[in-house]
Parts: sequence; C-alpha cells; structure tokens
Amino acid sequence: MKITIIYHSLIALVFTLIFSSAWSQQTAVRNHYFIQEYLINPAFTGGKNYNPFYMSYRRQWADFKNSPQFFSASGYYILDASSNLAGSIYSLSQGGAFSQTVGQLNYSHDFHFSQWAHFTLGGGLIFNQFSTDFSSVNVFQANDPALNTGNVGKSAFDGTIGIKYFLKRFKTGISINNIRESKVSEESQNGAL
Repeated sequence: MKITIIYHSLIALVFTLIFSSAWSQQTAVRNHYFIQEYLINPAFTGGKNYNPFYMSYRRQWADFKNSPQFFSASGYYILDASSNLAGSIYSLSQGGAFSQTVGQLNYSHDFHFSQWAHFTLGGGLIFNQFSTDFSSVNVFQANDPALNTGNVGKSAFDGTIGIKYFLKRFKTGISINNIRESKVSEESQNGAL
C-alpha cells in the first residue's frame, strides 16, 4: 500500500515536470562565474578581505576560422569598512555573425550588527551592447526569422539588485538580475529592443 502511494506520487511528479512550462532569464555571458559572486548578486561586492581583479580569455575551436572568442575583466574595490564598488566588462564574439559586450557597475553597503553578522544591500547597472552581421552566413531557408532581422546593433541598459546575510562563515543571498528584461521585438523587421 505504502509503495503504491509513493509510486503514484513519483509518476505524478514526473508528468508535472515534463508537461509544465518554466520561465527563465538568459545570462549567457555571466552565468558560470561562481568565483566572482558579485556578478550574480551585487550584494557580494566586497565579500573578500582584499581587492580582487580577474582576467580571462578563451577561444573555442582554436583551429577553426572565425571560432567563438570570449574575453573578461572584472574586480572590485573596498571603499571603506561598509562600502564597496565593482566593475566588469565581458566581450563575446561568435564567429563574426554575432558579438556582445556587457559592462556592469555595482555598489554595495554593509549594515553590521556585530563583528560576526551583517546584512549587505547591493545594486548595479548593466550595459548590454550586441550586433549581428549575417552577410557572410549561408542561408538555407530564406524565411528564417532569426535572419530576417538583418545586420543590426542594439544597446540596452538594465539593473540588478541583491541582498546578502553573513554570519561567521555562513553567507546566503538572493538577487534579481536584468530587472527591465529588455526584449527583441518579433514584430519589427529591424529587431528593435
């Protein structure tokens, strides 16, 4: 009896997961950088006892012409015991057809309750610039909606906010990235934001 209930519950859960829809934000440029927590949650700006600076360069498929390239530079500066400032820039080039540059500037402020516990509020501004150039792409289907936008370049400003709680070695936080969530219009032939 108990095993049957568990079995039916698991089947119901699997069907719910398979046939439900979910919404998410795509942050392909910054989503795998757990060492740089302040890029995901601006409240983590100044979370270390030193001023870090990170740089990286990656070229995928190095022997192929026009292979994707990625460059990043970021870091933060501790202004005083409670205030911190961070900046980052990322550049992504996907074989000449698509390129994206993202810049982010964060500020955070700590509210100390004791030597071992504090809340931090953080906010940031995000600048996102991208361009597409499909002039050298071989078109196999003339009505492909991805290629109908033509050669365009767009810029968008966005924001991020976050909160962090720190107690001795335990820290947790929550953030909202891409508050405005700018979208490319499907109605327009020029792909306006």
